[in-house]
Amino acid sequence: MNIKLKYIMKKVTIDKSTLSNFVMNLTDRRAIRQSKVNDLIALCKSGKHFSSPFVVNEVNGKYRDIDGNHRYEAISQCIKDDSTFKIEVWLAVYKDLTIDEERDIFTTWNKGTVQSSTDFLKMHFDTIPLGKSILSRLPTTIYGGKTSLKIVNLMGGQISAKKHHKFEGGYASTKEGTIYDFKNLTLTDLDNVELFVEFMENTFGKFHSVNNKQFYQTTPLSVFYRIWFDNKVGNGLSKLFIRAFENQSKSWAEFTKSGGRSACQSFYRNAIGTLKGLAPDNMKILDDVEALEKYEQENKQ
Repeated sequence: MNIKLKYIMKKVTIDKSTLSNFVMNLTDRRAIRQSKVNDLIALCKSGKHFSSPFVVNEVNGKYRDIDGNHRYEAISQCIKDDSTFKIEVWLAVYKDLTIDEERDIFTTWNKGTVQSSTDFLKMHFDTIPLGKSILSRLPTTIYGGKTSLKIVNLMGGQISAKKHHKFEGGYASTKEGTIYDFKNLTLTDLDNVELFVEFMENTFGKFHSVNNKQFYQTTPLSVFYRIWFDNKVGNGLSKLFIRAFENQSKSWAEFTKSGGRSACQSFYRNAIGTLKGLAPDNMKILDDVEALEKYEQENKQ
């Protein structure tokens, strides 16, 4: 067996005149971590090299970056700060790959690097049938932002809830499983999440990463979604939530200081107990077991 490389190694110099030969894939690339870029800038400005090669797809004489976004950003900043800056780099050059092939190559080169489900979702997002609709209808982006929720945290509530299992914590899946779940989202799922967002905004205000993030952190968001999903009882639920959670500053610190499934389950039990205790006689709040029993009874009929 003779296994051959599908790329060639090529040494090039990147400077002010050649930087434009590189094209960044802004659609699929992972979020840039500025701290990592800053470390690379400091390395270059001290006269040291990051050594690792860029992985690129040569198309029409331009190099589409497959792996090397942080290095590119660092070099760009160095050139901006000093127009005489130049650096020799190695390129692993593939030619005329399709978008899907670029993704496969990225995965191959990063098998030793931890890639999050969100990074993987970003890379494959244009394969999600409802992807554009989710982003246009909901206050969400793939990585989240100042006024946008992280997409996995928001949609994960619906993905988990519609399985009608006992609540076991927030949404969690493998990278491939996340893609599968998102590909199988329906318009009904999207409608449900939109209604939940309306409920949260009516109750706690629109999401803002400074003003009210305690209500939208991963743990409370997943818990609130499940409770809302099991108890769609109109405006009364919003008023009950406000009464139960809006002024619980000490409790919030306890609820959100740790993450993970056990913390989520603990928060869920605390929240359900609080809501049941405050609910008026004409409002029945169902926990996960009661909601599951109700669902099974309705589907037997």
